[in-house]
Amino acid sequence: MYDTELLYIKNITLSEDGKFAEIKLPELIRKHTTVKDHPDYAIEVALLTRNMQFLADRDDDPGYPKHGGHIKFFHTPNVAQTLIGVEVLGYGQLRSLGRYPIHLHMNQNVIGTKISYNTVRDSNQRCYVVHDTHNATFEYNVAFNTSGHCFVVEDGGEEDNVFYRNLGACTKAVADNELVSITESDHQASTFWTSAPKNIFRENVCAGSADTGFWYEMLEHVRGPSELFYIGVNPSQEPLGIFDGNIVHSNGGDGFKLYPNGHFPKTVAVFRNTKAFRNKGDGVLFHNSKSLAIEGGIYADNRQQIEIDKQADDIRISNAIVEGYSDL
Repeated sequence: MYDTELLYIKNITLSEDGKFAEIKLPELIRKHTTVKDHPDYAIEVALLTRNMQFLADRDDDPGYPKHGGHIKFFHTPNVAQTLIGVEVLGYGQLRSLGRYPIHLHMNQNVIGTKISYNTVRDSNQRCYVVHDTHNATFEYNVAFNTSGHCFVVEDGGEEDNVFYRNLGACTKAVADNELVSITESDHQASTFWTSAPKNIFRENVCAGSADTGFWYEMLEHVRGPSELFYIGVNPSQEPLGIFDGNIVHSNGGDGFKLYPNGHFPKTVAVFRNTKAFRNKGDGVLFHNSKSLAIEGGIYADNRQQIEIDKQADDIRISNAIVEGYSDL
């Protein structure tokens, strides 16, 4: 957990054909696991800065030292929004509902919306939040050194949002007395947190969360201000969208968990090709659920590789590599 290095690039030299670059750093990098060492357990390297920055000044009121700015797209149904290639530094307002670094708020259908190639760093509260919004795409984004749940699908009625190849690292927990409300769980921070199963998560990476990498925390009803628009919808029984090729490693708790309310889809929900390794808790935890399947993937060097507990029934595991202690 938090086994990271933050280095500043000293100089970049491009080759004559422009296909390669030589990057000079002011100091040597510690020896980490590379693709050459093992293709399944290599570390991640990310560029944290962007040419365009949103920087947060300190709040004028000294009583609110963790109040930065916030970016919100709200009440714009059927309008495609675009936010590409910006750095958001020190944003979010701790203990303020709806004040997050990047927030899609109650937009309904926004097909064509892209939030891509951005970075959120040193946030005061969460990172990328989707609230009662459908069909948005989040791809190739980075979050580093952030507070509370990071990539968030908020109320349970959201569907068909795509999260593809995003990276979250060093996700910190919020203190119990700093939560937005007692109904929130950011004191057990998860890099990806969703209350809605009908979304798409493909090839994302969660590394070094204080608690969990991926957390599906569904209720039997849509929660929050969206509840009135989804009367009779039970997120815990809705079908799974897509969960495929995600990586969860080096987290302080579980790599992936369905907890505490579980998932009871009417058709089998298949979690495919997950890599869960070096987590202090379970690699995968299925709790109080039914009709789930793990297909493929690698599970190694966790407290338990896959745990199925408390009335979790009709669970299938196939074509998975399960390894107690790897060579690395």
